[in-house]
Amino acid sequence: MTPADKPAADDLLRTLDDFNLAPWQREFIERVLTVETPAATPPPRELAAPVLDVFVPGVPQPQGNHRVSRAGYTYEANPKLKPWRDAVAIVARRAWLGRAPLDEPVAVDVHFAMPKPKRPKFTRPATKPDADKLQRAIGDALETAGVVTNDSRIVLWRVAKVYPGSNQPTGARIQVRPAPTEAPDPAESTPTTGGPRP
Repeated sequence: MTPADKPAADDLLRTLDDFNLAPWQREFIERVLTVETPAATPPPRELAAPVLDVFVPGVPQPQGNHRVSRAGYTYEANPKLKPWRDAVAIVARRAWLGRAPLDEPVAVDVHFAMPKPKRPKFTRPATKPDADKLQRAIGDALETAGVVTNDSRIVLWRVAKVYPGSNQPTGARIQVRPAPTEAPDPAESTPTTGGPRP
């Protein structure tokens, strides 16, 4: 939350009694609405301004590691996934404020601020979990939240894994915006390896 967002956050806090929330949900939303987060990075000129811009504190969880039970059923191997995905959906739904789900091509930017080990191997979190598996959980949560009619509407993803800055929480900053009407043609770009194009 930036200082400009504080009046809106205060209004949301006053309306929590109107919703049938579990105690942990209320506590989580109150924490999210009062946490200070960095200002959003201005989008590139070819992208529209975000229609949703939220920060969800917590430890981002991957989706897509399945196990098979003795009865032959597949299930998600990560027990921390559902609480994380539910948290993202709750925050996104609250910020969406009852608007109709987007039924058009959209672009999603996500910056995952990952826990930093005491002795990191790299300056960036180039370790497990994989960025694409972190991304899957966000897409499903945006659909659950009613931000998009289906996560297949997401035609452009820009995902980054970073370590949080000093005194900044782990979590995910999520921005949703209408997708550009024209995507860049990979055939028009100059390859960096593999010799000349045919």
